[in-house]
Amino acid sequence: MAMSRLPILLLLCSLLLPTSSALASGGGGPTGPYFPLEPPFVTNLLEGKRLRFVQVKVQVLSHDSDAGGIISHHMPAVRDRLLMLFAKQDIEAIKEVPQREVLRQQAGEELRQLFQELVGKPLVEQVYFTDFVIQ
Repeated sequence: MAMSRLPILLLLCSLLLPTSSALASGGGGPTGPYFPLEPPFVTNLLEGKRLRFVQVKVQVLSHDSDAGGIISHHMPAVRDRLLMLFAKQDIEAIKEVPQREVLRQQAGEELRQLFQELVGKPLVEQVYFTDFVIQ
């Protein structure tokens, strides 16, 4: 019984610890054209009758000089769009690397579409998954 709670406790603890990018930059701010979307995205998915958790750390690439401010300003919409995308995934499929690549491409398209709607330009060139954990 106690061992079945261990993975959930580890996941929760990892969410409370500062990320290495936050430590390296002295506060988690974006450096260069890469913008971390913090905190990591966590959603639950069903695998049969078993509840599983997926945690994804995401960074986006944009060479737009206004990207940092725009992304920060619209972070609730960004998080909503990506969480909805991640929550729709089939857990068996995203265990495989090719499907994760498809998901990464879909995430980029979702964000480009979102920013086109919000600010009139796609803003995001690429999306990168810097950590992908299925618990």
